[in-house]
Amino acid sequence: MERAVKCYQKSILYYRQTGNDKYIAYNLKSIGDILSKQGKNEEALICANSALDLLNHEDVYEESAINEFIKNISSQL
Repeated sequence: MERAVKCYQKSILYYRQTGNDKYIAYNLKSIGDILSKQGKNEEALICANSALDLLNHEDVYEESAINEFIKNISSQL
């Protein structure tokens, strides 16, 4: 899983250079998923909230999925 996180982090660096917040958000959500599976819910929540902030209503479906993810993580804290 650490290898996957590193790949997502590399992708985030690339998308920051290209200014693509939508794909940064997708990668942050993916990192959050991994962190949650590792029991690192507080870190996962930070990633999910950051992803939500970046989407800025560009992808309603993904926002809904992230909100549900945040709700699930929050209930485990």
